[in-house]
Amino acid sequence: MALNYFKFLIIIFLFPAIGIAQNPSTLYQNWKASMDNRKDTDPNNDYIPILPDFSYAGYHNGERGLPSVFTQTYFNVTDFGAIANDNVSDKDAIMAAISEAEQNPNGGVVFFPPGRFIVNDANVDNLSEIIKVTKSNVVIKGSGSGDGGTELYQKDNTTHPDMETKDWVCPYLIQFTNNEDSVNNYITDVTENAERETYTINVANTSNISVGQWIELYVKNSSSSFIAEELAPYTSADLFEPQNLKLVNNGVEVREIHKVVGKTTNTITFKEPIHRAINAAYNWKINNFAVLEEVGIQDLKYTGGFVWKHIHHRAPQELYPGEPVGGPHAYLSSSGWSGIQFNHVVNGWITNVEFSNMSQVAQFKFSGYCSALDNEYTGNPGHNYISTNSATGCLIGRNLDSTIGIWHGCGLNAVSIGNVIWRNENPVNGNSGMEVHASQPRANLFDVCKGGFFFNMGGSTGALPNHLKNLVLWNFEGVSYQSTEVKSWRPNSETKYAKFLMPIISGLKGFTMSEEPNQFQENESPGIHVDEESLYEAQLAYRLNGNLPNWVTRINSVSGVEMSQQVLDLTIGEQAILEATVQPETADDKTVSWVSNNETVATIDSEGRITAWSPGVAIITVTTNDGSFVATSNVNVNNVALNKNVVVSSEPQIENPGTAAVDGDFDTRWSAEDFPQWLEVDLGALKTIYKTELVCFEDRAYHYTIEAKSDLETSYNKIVDKSSNTEGGFQNNPITDEFVPVKARYIKITVTGADSYSGTWASILEFRVFDRSSLSTTDRSLDNVIIYPNPFTSQIKLRHLNANFKTLKITDVIGREVVSKKIKDMNEVDVTVVNETNPVGIYILKLIGEGVVRTFKLVKM
Repeated sequence: MALNYFKFLIIIFLFPAIGIAQNPSTLYQNWKASMDNRKDTDPNNDYIPILPDFSYAGYHNGERGLPSVFTQTYFNVTDFGAIANDNVSDKDAIMAAISEAEQNPNGGVVFFPPGRFIVNDANVDNLSEIIKVTKSNVVIKGSGSGDGGTELYQKDNTTHPDMETKDWVCPYLIQFTNNEDSVNNYITDVTENAERETYTINVANTSNISVGQWIELYVKNSSSSFIAEELAPYTSADLFEPQNLKLVNNGVEVREIHKVVGKTTNTITFKEPIHRAINAAYNWKINNFAVLEEVGIQDLKYTGGFVWKHIHHRAPQELYPGEPVGGPHAYLSSSGWSGIQFNHVVNGWITNVEFSNMSQVAQFKFSGYCSALDNEYTGNPGHNYISTNSATGCLIGRNLDSTIGIWHGCGLNAVSIGNVIWRNENPVNGNSGMEVHASQPRANLFDVCKGGFFFNMGGSTGALPNHLKNLVLWNFEGVSYQSTEVKSWRPNSETKYAKFLMPIISGLKGFTMSEEPNQFQENESPGIHVDEESLYEAQLAYRLNGNLPNWVTRINSVSGVEMSQQVLDLTIGEQAILEATVQPETADDKTVSWVSNNETVATIDSEGRITAWSPGVAIITVTTNDGSFVATSNVNVNNVALNKNVVVSSEPQIENPGTAAVDGDFDTRWSAEDFPQWLEVDLGALKTIYKTELVCFEDRAYHYTIEAKSDLETSYNKIVDKSSNTEGGFQNNPITDEFVPVKARYIKITVTGADSYSGTWASILEFRVFDRSSLSTTDRSLDNVIIYPNPFTSQIKLRHLNANFKTLKITDVIGREVVSKKIKDMNEVDVTVVNETNPVGIYILKLIGEGVVRTFKLVKM
C-alpha cells in the first residue's frame, strides 16, 4: 500500500495537472521550512533560512492598510490665509495651519481644498526655511492628485550654505521630523551573540526598556575582523582606492529599528526579526529611538521647478552652458527641488501623490515601517524618486515613473536594512536604474519591479560597496548595462563603481548574470519568473495565516466611514441631514445602516434624516454593511449650554480647557486639580431650564452642586445638591438631575470630591443644560428647509421645501447670477453649481415664493 502511494506521488510530480504550479521557488520553500520548524519547535532555533523575512515591512508591519478616514480635527489652510490659484505664496499660512494642528491634543488633518497653492517663492519666502511637522498624528491631505484636485507648487528651490560645493545638500522642503539627529541615546549593551532572523537578544540590563518602546539596535566598529566579515569573500583591496573607504576608516555600522514586545531581566524580544547576525564582541548596543507616529501626506499633486534636462551632478546646461560636473550650480539638478522627507518616523506614509519636475522626490530617513504606496512621477525627470536612507522595514510600492526615466528610480541608501521595494515600474530603456546608493545597506528586497539594475544606482567610490550581504532581487524584469554576462561585482578594470556583494536572485528576466565566481549567492530560475510572484506577499500571507490584507489584493472593500458632523445642535421639532462618507470611493458596497441610542430624544431614518423630539442627547451611529466600520454624531436637543462661554476656577492643562466641557465632544474634557473646582456657563440669554446632565472622565461618581442665577448682579441659588453622589457619569448614561423649572442665564457646577476615586482631579467630559421650549404652534414650514452639504464642492441638495417656493436663484457675492431654476410645487431639489470664473468662495441662495423670500449663504470649496 505504501509503495502504491509513493508511485502515485511520482506520477503527480512528473505529469502535473493543468493549473498546478510549474516553477516553485526552492528559495521560498527553504524559507517556509524554516518558519514551519520555528512554529513547531523553538522560535529561536538555529535553522536560519537563506532569505531574510521581509514580511514585517511597511505601515504597521503590513497588517493594515493606510488610513483613508481620520478622526482628527481638520485644519483648512484657507482658514489661515491661504488662497488657491492667486499666484501668491501660501507658505506662511500652511505653517500656521500645521502649528495649530500640532497644538491640538489629538493632532489634526491639514487640509487643502482644490486648486494650486505655492509653497516656496523666492519673492517673499525664506528659501532655507523648512515646512516642518514635529508632532504625531498630523496629516497633510489634499482633495485629490488628478484634475480638480490639489497642487502644491514648489516654485523655487530650497537653499543650503554649502550647496555650491556640495550639490546634494539642499534640504527637503516638507519634513516630518522630531528634530532628532542621527545619534540616539544609549540604553544598554548587547551581551550575547544572536543569529539573524531571530527575535530575542540578551542585554546587560532592561530596567530602562519598556514593552511597546521603539529602540535602535546599533553597532559601529572598525575592527579589521569585522570589516573582513562584512566584505567576504571580497576584501577592501577589491575596491577602488581602499585607503579612502568609509567602511574601513569609519567602521562597520548597523542600525535596526525595532519595537519591544517582551522582556525579562536580561532579554528583550522584538516584534520583527533582526536582519544582521550579532557578534557581541563588536560592542553592539541598544539605543532609545524617539519617533513621530501616524503622520503622512496624501491626495495631492506636488510640482517642482526643475524643468531642464537632467545631467547627473551637473548644472542645467540650458542655464549654465559648459559648467562642469560638480560645478557651483549643480545643486539645481541634484537637490534643489527636494520634496518630502520623514526623519525619525514610524508608521508614516505617502500615498496618492503625483510628483512632477523634481530634483529629489521623497525619502524615509532614520525611520521605520513607513509606506510609500500608489504614487506617480510625471513631467520632467530629475535625480531621485522615493528612497530610504538608513531606514528599517519601509515599504516603497506600486509607484510608477511615467517619464523617460528618473536617473535613480525607487530604492535605498546608507545603512538601510529590511526594506522592500515592491511592484514599482520604471522605464526599461536604459535611462533609469533602481537606486542602491552604497554606505552599507544590507538585507533589502527588490520585489516584482521593472526598470534598470546594476547601473545608475549611485554611491561614491568611498562609500562602496553599493550593497552588502542579502540583497534579494525577486522576479525582476528589466535591463542592465549590458544584456548578457552582467556582473554584480564589476572589477576595477571595468569600472570603479558598481559593487554588489553576492545578491540572492530569483526569476530574473531581461538580462542574464555572469557565471564567474562570487557574482551571486543564488541565481535560481534565470529567464523564468518563479511561481511565488511576490516574495513580500508570499511571506506576509504566510505570517498572517494564509491571508493577504485587502490593501495588498486591492479588493474594493470598505476601509472606514466618516460622519458629516460629529456634533449637532437642534431644537424640538427641528430636522437635519447627516451624511456618511464611505471610504474608499471605489468601495463596492457603500450601503450603511443608521441607529439612534435614544429615540425619545431624536430618531433617524434610512437616509440619515434626523428629527428632534425632546430635550436630551442622542448618539447617532452609522455602520457600514461591509466591514462594520462605525462613526458617530452627538445630537444635542435643547442643550442650551452647548458651545456657550464658560469661566472656570482653574485651567492647569492647556489641552483640557473649560470649553471642552460644553463642546458636545466625548473625546475632549475640562480638567482641574485639587477639589473644589467649579465651572460657570453663560447661556447667553434667560432660559427656562429644568434638567442637567453630567458625563465624567473615566465614569467617576463626582460629588457636586449646581447653582443658577438670572443675571450677574444677583446671587446664585442652589438647584441640585449631589454632595454625596455615588452614581457614575457614563457616556451612554450620564448623571441626570431634573428640578422645578427655573429662569436662569448663568449655571455653575462645583465639584467637591468623588466616590470610589482617590485622586484629586475634577475632569468633566460634558456638562449639559436643557430647557423645555419647543417650536411655536404657528406654521414653521418656511423654517424647516434643509440645505446640504454646506460647504459644498459642486452640488447642493434642498429638502422640505413643501411647495412654498416658485424660483431658486444662486448668485456670487457681487451679484452675478450663477443658477436660476423653477421649483414650483417641488419639495426636493438637487442643484449643480458651476462657475469657472469663480470656482470657490461665497455664494448667495435665494428661494422666492408668493410674498416670501428666504436667503442663505453657501460656501463652495
